[in-house]
Amino acid sequence: MNPAIFMHIQKTAGTAIVQLARNHYGYPNSSSHGDHFYHLNELTLENNFFQNRELVSRYEKLGFISGHFGFDFCRRFMNDRYSFTFLRDPKERVLSYYYFCQGRDPDEFFEYGLSQRVPLETFLRMGLSDSAVRIRIWNNQAWALAHGNWAYTPRKIDSLSPMDLLNLALDHLDHFSYVGLAENFQADRDVILTELGIPVPQDNLYINANPERPSVKDHPESTRELLAALTELDQVVYDAVRVRNAQSSAQ
Repeated sequence: MNPAIFMHIQKTAGTAIVQLARNHYGYPNSSSHGDHFYHLNELTLENNFFQNRELVSRYEKLGFISGHFGFDFCRRFMNDRYSFTFLRDPKERVLSYYYFCQGRDPDEFFEYGLSQRVPLETFLRMGLSDSAVRIRIWNNQAWALAHGNWAYTPRKIDSLSPMDLLNLALDHLDHFSYVGLAENFQADRDVILTELGIPVPQDNLYINANPERPSVKDHPESTRELLAALTELDQVVYDAVRVRNAQSSAQ
């Protein structure tokens, strides 16, 4: 059974793959964002995880690791593993995140409550200036690929110039065995499952999907401009993967 690691960027259609993989590897031999790091205390998360050999060894032995971590965390476990991630149309991903937050318990996380208190455009403007919102929606896919989740790295998103962040994200794409696109989910999912020896399901299973939410085209120009400003780097990375995958398929 091939060991694997999935860098699961939020709202990129990856939850269905996590479920299939965990069924295949077995729950004791797999771990996802819902049942590992949040069980550890905040100090361990931020300062001591990779110094704690017992914790690191526990994850090194797992067949399948997934979570909303970024590249800084992922690369520690990529050796001798099949590694993959998914990207999504950047503007649609931000919208999906906002509407997802609106349907959650407002007391669970800051962004859940905020999305239910302020309209979409206010939320988006805050993503350009408010650090607590910015880390969640400003070029979030490029940041995940460059370094990632602030709980596992001393680096902060504003410690890099946009160009440095973009260059790191593009460079790190080559470290993954496969980078899929949410818009091509079924075909890319099937490639990944086949590589891992997981039976490919007949049905196209989506989890946490919200097909009834408004899309980018349903919003006014002012909203689309804010979405574009929030995702300039993400768009470059997404387009690079789209071109690369198309060229690979054509060969």
